[in-house]
Amino acid sequence: MARYLSCGNIMSDVVEFADGTRGSFHLGGPAIFGLEGIRLWTDDCAMVCHAGEDWQEGYGDWLGRNGIGGSTVGVLPGEASRCLIGHRADGSYKWVPLQGEAHIRQFDLTADLMLSAIGPETSGVYLYMYPGDPFFKELHTMRQKSDFQLMWELGADRMPARLDLLRDLQQVDMFSLNSLEAARIFDIPCRREEEIITRLQQLPVSFIFYRVGKRGAYGITADEVWFCPAVDPAGPSVDPSGCGNCSTAAAMYGWVAGLGPAGAAVTACISSGYNAAQFGVWPQFTARDRQRAQDLYRQMMAQQVVRCR
Repeated sequence: MARYLSCGNIMSDVVEFADGTRGSFHLGGPAIFGLEGIRLWTDDCAMVCHAGEDWQEGYGDWLGRNGIGGSTVGVLPGEASRCLIGHRADGSYKWVPLQGEAHIRQFDLTADLMLSAIGPETSGVYLYMYPGDPFFKELHTMRQKSDFQLMWELGADRMPARLDLLRDLQQVDMFSLNSLEAARIFDIPCRREEEIITRLQQLPVSFIFYRVGKRGAYGITADEVWFCPAVDPAGPSVDPSGCGNCSTAAAMYGWVAGLGPAGAAVTACISSGYNAAQFGVWPQFTARDRQRAQDLYRQMMAQQVVRCR
């Protein structure tokens, strides 16, 4: 059992560019992008998801290169899902399951699989899940098995009613969303950021990771608001696919590790910078990558992260 878990689904992605052309398929999905964000900082992590019978080709290879076991992957009949991602200038995107909605939904995370991966040593869990999902009713049982902290990233293509959101938030410790999602939930334009942050501070969770696209992200509690600018530790951004998953899981790690809202935001932005430097996930994390990330963390904590409230 691992101390940090990244839970969701996986699918091979192809990016559609603004001119309509497409690249090649690469590893993707919230579970592996989230695991990537955590793996930069610690080896003690695992991916929890269902996958097709061909998952070892690509996904299993990546886990092996990065020293991560695959025992928490539930294998189901069929081939891995494939999706198209088209990024728009405003930070939104279109997401199209190329084999159809039913194909990808058969691999949705189940409470039973997540419960099987949680042990007494589990400290932090990243979960990508749609609001209102019956899954949330099972979290109480999981809490009885381990005293872990749970970060929920909002599944953006199924926006919740406000009351439904508040109900689901009662089951989690941390929450992550981006500026477009917050604007829709609160009916406040993105440009009125101060108002949105005030509303976020009122939500019933210990920590909120609020993503504002290319600018960076906020680490928010009821009493503090910190802003961390985006950073490119591994070269300029090539593809933003998965940056929300990657950064949110890294923020979970930072919060559970006791780094506070500022430190969690910094770990998140650094992990996101690695993710954006190529298509798909960072190929293989080395001791040099971790040392560079830790050095950059200290530098950013001293010079770049800013307290706003």
